[in-house]
Amino acid sequence: MALHHSPPRDGDDYEDPVEDEEPDAIEESAISGMGALYVPSVKSGQGEWHQTNATNQRWDDSLESWSTTSRTSYEYDAGGNVTEIRTFLPDADTLQVATLTNFINDASGNILEELRRNYTDGTWIDQSRTTNRYDDGGRVVWYLYELHDASGWVGKYRKTRDYNRDGNLLEYRYHDYDGSGWRYRAHTIRAYDDDGRRIEDYQMSWGTTGQSKGTWRFYTFDQSGNQVERKYLRWMSGDWTNYSWIYDGYDDHSRIILSTTLRWRDSAWTPTTRVGRGYDHQGNLSSYISERYVGPGWAYFQGQWSTYSSNGRNAETLNRYWTDTGWVSSDLWVQEYDARGNQTLYRLQRWDGHNWVNNWKEATTFNHHGNMMSHINEEWRNGQWEVTRRTDINYDGKGNRLTETNQAWVEGVVFTGSQWYNVYDEGDNPIEGGVREWKDGRWVSSSRWLYEWDRLTDIEPAEGVVREFSLRENYPNPFNPSTDISYSIPSPGIVTLRIYNILGREVATLVNERKEAGIHAVIWNASGVPSGVYFYRIVSGEFTETKKMVLMK
Repeated sequence: MALHHSPPRDGDDYEDPVEDEEPDAIEESAISGMGALYVPSVKSGQGEWHQTNATNQRWDDSLESWSTTSRTSYEYDAGGNVTEIRTFLPDADTLQVATLTNFINDASGNILEELRRNYTDGTWIDQSRTTNRYDDGGRVVWYLYELHDASGWVGKYRKTRDYNRDGNLLEYRYHDYDGSGWRYRAHTIRAYDDDGRRIEDYQMSWGTTGQSKGTWRFYTFDQSGNQVERKYLRWMSGDWTNYSWIYDGYDDHSRIILSTTLRWRDSAWTPTTRVGRGYDHQGNLSSYISERYVGPGWAYFQGQWSTYSSNGRNAETLNRYWTDTGWVSSDLWVQEYDARGNQTLYRLQRWDGHNWVNNWKEATTFNHHGNMMSHINEEWRNGQWEVTRRTDINYDGKGNRLTETNQAWVEGVVFTGSQWYNVYDEGDNPIEGGVREWKDGRWVSSSRWLYEWDRLTDIEPAEGVVREFSLRENYPNPFNPSTDISYSIPSPGIVTLRIYNILGREVATLVNERKEAGIHAVIWNASGVPSGVYFYRIVSGEFTETKKMVLMK
């Protein structure tokens, strides 16, 4: 678990579990085609702080000193937009500039052109160039990526997008250049009803050898706006073929009570699975029972039953599976909370056929601000609890994380661990961070990163004006049981914000409606779901972004 301020890097390396909204297309640039470039900044009453230098260092045991591995510097225009990024790498005893990236921005801070060059043998060599065009809502409608070779600039791929007045994507086209001309690689067409809900989605993609694959999806809604049908077709053997059909039933409160899935088999729709849901008087999900279609009828498969406290917090969850003799208990999840609603205990017990047997548990403590102070994992071994992992966190008076210590034990002995630390200046900007590792029974320095900041006092953006799409980090993170998620949109349009678990299954829909331009926020109360890694994803027109969060109960 890393501190909030991690080392300078391109981005988190994790796989988005959510099904792609448009066909795969490898992005050669992590920043172009996305509107304005993000660089760490902190707003203050005296203007806005921007990071000017970020340095990575590693501890050299042989020299017993820090060795710089890279440095990145940033330059800005009067509006606070990045105009230049330089990367320095070590060469002998000094740092030498290695790469240079220049940006041309429009008045809204959107990137119009990005030019990357490498410094080789005393000469700057052009490497790549990206060019963007935008509509009035700040959405990228044309994107071109080029590489430079001996003959000059050569196109590699391009993307074009069309939108309706609500900012919803109507058509997406992706071409690559094969040396003789542009060829189709992906094509998407979408249709919407009068309320902005997607009712049809056509997607085709072509491989490098010309093979094609595609999906065609149709969505149906009832008068209350609930999605009641999802029908999928696949492109197979040169023709469209039925694939799956899912329909949902709702109660009077627009809660799903029955979901049924059918598959196209032997030229007919065949039921395969269905899930029934029940709710208590508070609206909490109290039962979740899945069935499989076997022969002429339905057969129970698995079930989950949950109870809640008077304030709606999940207290117990019982899992069972169906056998020839009836329901058989599998495991029991028990949760406890403090007076502020923070989950302090999460315990798992297994049914051995006669009794509930302890398996593992997590215990968490919080300070009076609601910040997590410690998190302890224990396993039940030989009739007693044994600590396997522990995290301890310290904060300053302003709530900034100062240290975080992670340790893991095997048979009572620490076998691995890490210590993260941060140092802040008077403006709460992180100026140093680092990590120590547990080796040979002691803490050993491993790496650190140093930051430099500058205040841009001339920036006076219009109050309340949003120039770009953004999905911000949820706070707090890790959290329990609630976290705030904020986002901004530069123009009115339909916005959906959904939560998914690590398997890519939707857990909750927080937003699904038209929103005006501006900054918005929503709270997710995760009392009814177990601890773990979750992903929250926003879709507004063409803009799509997914971020990761951790629920610790």
